[in-house]
Amino acid sequence: MSGRRFYNNNVPIPTDYILSYDLEDDLFDRSINANNGVVVTNLPTLTTKDGKKCASFNGSQSFRTTSMITVNKTFTLSFKIWSAQTTSAIIAELSANFNSNVGFAVITGNNVTTKRLDIGVNIGGANYNLKSINSITTGAWHHIVGLYDSERSVNVGSGADNEEWFIYKDGIEGSIKTSHTYNNSNFTTTKTLYVGQRAGTSSGFIGFLRKFRIYPRTISNGEILALNKEE
Repeated sequence: MSGRRFYNNNVPIPTDYILSYDLEDDLFDRSINANNGVVVTNLPTLTTKDGKKCASFNGSQSFRTTSMITVNKTFTLSFKIWSAQTTSAIIAELSANFNSNVGFAVITGNNVTTKRLDIGVNIGGANYNLKSINSITTGAWHHIVGLYDSERSVNVGSGADNEEWFIYKDGIEGSIKTSHTYNNSNFTTTKTLYVGQRAGTSSGFIGFLRKFRIYPRTISNGEILALNKEE
C-alpha cells in the first residue's frame, strides 16, 4: 500500500470519534464523552502557528484526559503536528509508560536523520510492536493518521510484519516496519491518555499540535483525505 494517495469524493469528516481535541481555543473534548483535558503539571499554550490555531508545547507542558479511555481491537489516531523535536519525545501515550505497560504511544524524534515518527501498541512488559513513518520535517504542518487492526496480528516472530498498523502522512500511506514480534490479536485497554509528555513528567514534546482524534474503528480512505484537507 506504500505511497498511494487517495482522492476525496466529497466524503465528510467523520464525527464518530471517542475523543476529539481541536486544541484551538481550549482543551475541551468535542466527542459525546466530554473527556476534557486537565493539567498535569503545566498546560500547553493555546496560540496560532502559520495561521492555524493550535496548542504549543515547550517540552515541559502536557495535559491528560479527565477520565480513562477504552480502546479495543480496532481504532484510528488522527492529528496534525508541527514538530521542532530533535530528541525522542512523547506526543501522546495511553499508558503511564508504553515501554513496560499495556497501551499505545505516538513517539517522535527517535531518528533525527530520517525524522521518524513511531506509533505502537504494547500488550504488557516489553511486548510492544511499532510502525513508523519518515520525513516528519521540522518547521511544517503534517497530518498523521494511524490505523490499527489487531485482527491482523499474529505472533510472526522478530523482523516480520503482518500489517496491523498503517500510517499515513498528509494523505499518503508510507509506513515502514520498526519492530514487530508479539501477538496483539487480543489488544484492549482502558487507561488515561497523556498528551505532550510521558505521564506528565518526562520525554516532553516540543512543537505544535491540533485536531487530535481517536476513532473506535479504522476509517476509510476518503475519510483520511477529508481529515487531511480539514482546516
